[in-house]
Amino acid sequence: MKRILMPLIAFLFMMFLTLPGIVLADTQDAPARQGDEPSAPQQDIELDTLRRENAALTELNKRLRQRVDELEQRLSADAKSVDDNPALVSWDAQKELDKQSLMVDQDAVTAIDEALVSKGLILMPVGHLRYTPSFSWTHNGSGSSDSDRYAFTQTISTGLPWGMSITGRFPYVWRDNAYGSNNGVGDLSFSLNKRWTKDQGSMPSIITSLSYDHDNGKDGLEQVPIGDGFRTASASLSMSKRFNPIVYYGAVSYSHTWDENLSVDNEEFRVQPGDQYGLNMGASLAVTPSIYVDAGLSLIYVDGTEYELDNGPTATGSSFTVGYFNLGTGVLLARNLSLQLNASAGVTDDSDDFTFSIALPYRF
Repeated sequence: MKRILMPLIAFLFMMFLTLPGIVLADTQDAPARQGDEPSAPQQDIELDTLRRENAALTELNKRLRQRVDELEQRLSADAKSVDDNPALVSWDAQKELDKQSLMVDQDAVTAIDEALVSKGLILMPVGHLRYTPSFSWTHNGSGSSDSDRYAFTQTISTGLPWGMSITGRFPYVWRDNAYGSNNGVGDLSFSLNKRWTKDQGSMPSIITSLSYDHDNGKDGLEQVPIGDGFRTASASLSMSKRFNPIVYYGAVSYSHTWDENLSVDNEEFRVQPGDQYGLNMGASLAVTPSIYVDAGLSLIYVDGTEYELDNGPTATGSSFTVGYFNLGTGVLLARNLSLQLNASAGVTDDSDDFTFSIALPYRF
């Protein structure tokens, strides 16, 4: 608007400067062409006409200047309102802001951003800390083969330079099965994450992760285990692409577990769990800036476990596939606090029946 009004004002101003000269020239030339001199009353009438036109142009210029000032003030007020109230941004502007948020990993200010951070699809900014207490319940079997696992997990992640972040998980587990009950500290795990590309143009966001699970969990190889009893290293590659208001994501992973020597009835043997190959895909939808929903599918193929007796034969168990259909939702309770609910249902015979979890991520 300002680019249109300013040239218009300049044009009218130039007309104002040149019009009197043109009119006077015409009025002076006309008598010459007609061969007689204008009378004094006729000259007074022409001067009065020029004065009225001059006053009209001056008033028009004044009103245009006032209008430009009003528009500038309104634009300034609108810009301040957008800064103070991100929810008032137009749909197209909000899409661009969301895209920039995903690209530069700024503080998450929407529920879907927090969900992407939880999934490892957005990394924490440098020097920022995120603490997430969560509680989960996993059930499998029925009747005498019932098995329930309850876990309270504390997750801490922080951003590092060079587009990296580190995450640590510290679980405490309660477990009930047909053999009894047990509880204690579970296996600790740590992961180092690196972002290689940003979600920009046709390029998706690409993040790799290296993680390690320690075998410190209580009674890992007992009948009611709290930990897995084995040390595991994993690598994953995840990608995400935003098409507002939806974010599509996918990940592939590989896990290797170190073998352990066990003793049963005074007989030594070696156990080598099979390698694991994972695939995860899904989509998150931003219903509003404060609410999101999520749906996805995760599959893990596990090679058969090898059992080797001391100086004896080796036996290999059967391979199997674990699969889950995942649903989730979340709400932004405050700028730095959100609530996330997730549910998973097993889709293969070797999967747990279901898992429910609740988390409260908080940013410092």
